[in-house]
Amino acid sequence: MTTGQQKSWDSFTKDDGSSGSDSDLPDLFTPPTTSQNPTRSTRKLRDTGSTTKYRAPPSASPSTVQPKHKYKFSITSLVSQSQRHDATEASAQRAKTILDEPGNGEEAGQQDDKDALLESMIADKDADSADKILQAVARTEATSTEKRWYFFDPDSKTPTHKPTETPANISKIYQKWNQGDKIARDSTAASGAMSNVAHAQEELSEEKFLWILETSCIEPATDLEESYFNALLAAPEAIHKYLRPKTVKGMFDLLGALPQATDRKANVEAVGVYKKAYKGREWNTLQRYIKFLGDAAKFATPVTCAYTMSLLARLCADNLVKENYSVLCIVRSAMGELCDAIAKHDAWKISCRKICSNIYNTVAQEPLCLQIIECIPASNPCLHDLRRRLSLAVFCQDCDLTQKPVEEKLELRKLVQVLGGPRFQVNRETDYVQLAALISLLDHRDRRRVADGFRLERSAS
Repeated sequence: MTTGQQKSWDSFTKDDGSSGSDSDLPDLFTPPTTSQNPTRSTRKLRDTGSTTKYRAPPSASPSTVQPKHKYKFSITSLVSQSQRHDATEASAQRAKTILDEPGNGEEAGQQDDKDALLESMIADKDADSADKILQAVARTEATSTEKRWYFFDPDSKTPTHKPTETPANISKIYQKWNQGDKIARDSTAASGAMSNVAHAQEELSEEKFLWILETSCIEPATDLEESYFNALLAAPEAIHKYLRPKTVKGMFDLLGALPQATDRKANVEAVGVYKKAYKGREWNTLQRYIKFLGDAAKFATPVTCAYTMSLLARLCADNLVKENYSVLCIVRSAMGELCDAIAKHDAWKISCRKICSNIYNTVAQEPLCLQIIECIPASNPCLHDLRRRLSLAVFCQDCDLTQKPVEEKLELRKLVQVLGGPRFQVNRETDYVQLAALISLLDHRDRRRVADGFRLERSAS
């Protein structure tokens, strides 16, 4: 090696050793600060016959080599891409939480069954399809608007009505109490007067019965209402004769129900949300009336009980029930008493068919059906039967499934076929709110069975 070559090699190895730290690495995410073209500089050196003709060997450190072009990605674009990815992942996570219902003891352990069913549906999706699903989730969340259904007029306050004229022969003690200024009445004395009416054991005429019932629904919320209802409950024969479907509907109308809400043949369809819906409303009178309907069920006819069940189911499609725990508890209690009363008359088979078919034919949107089913308790065999019939009928879109108990109509193969149908094909147009509602319609035991059957059918094919 000549002296000149030795000096060049020593100079190169010295520079190479000093550039071993990370701080000497060029910033890959920013373009070069100078406008000098590296290729032009190299060409110039060749042409001028520079004495520095040594080229670094292939094993030389890349840190001394300048890039020949501007970089494809900037730090700004990479950060934006990362943020979009995080947003998509968060959107997908929110969509998954749609499958979770509000915790209520019995349903708390059912999430694993829903996940198993959902996983069985998308088990054959590749990574490309998964990205498309995430995009569909983002679009659904961006374009969907909250909707709900209203049983009462959302713009009105608690309705007020003028008291009806008191029947001439209602009761001597009540007539005596009723004299004087209405505003100056003492509710305690009024309660005592109505209690005496209740214990008088006199038979109520239809006029008296309807007057007491109507007055109980238009009086301000006080203890007086309970006394009115107690007076009616003390006359079981009058309840059996005069508490008809038309009467039940009329009292809901007095409480401010919309005409289509109490019409069992009218469709239940969600509409846009009213920002000030039910502002200034109180539900005490509604709760006491529903409680009375439950207490009176044992004296009422099966036809009246079935009609009342249908109206309460329509009421459950309104968010006011699930969002007001006290209303929800009273509705569930009344439903239990109504179904027990129907069963005692050996009329459950016929009544259950009518109740289920009515809900199925008038509530077309799956999320509203799910909301109704979630409000129906499974506290007795009749209510459990009602829930399962309605759930499977909506899930399979088959009204015939409402006509017999699930144990007699459930076919696993049919459920698997439904699950493989177009409503459960996840694509760019998927409505994830509706998909979650459909999966939630199945009883947790049915979900596990269907998920297993779906996997077996796929593996066989």
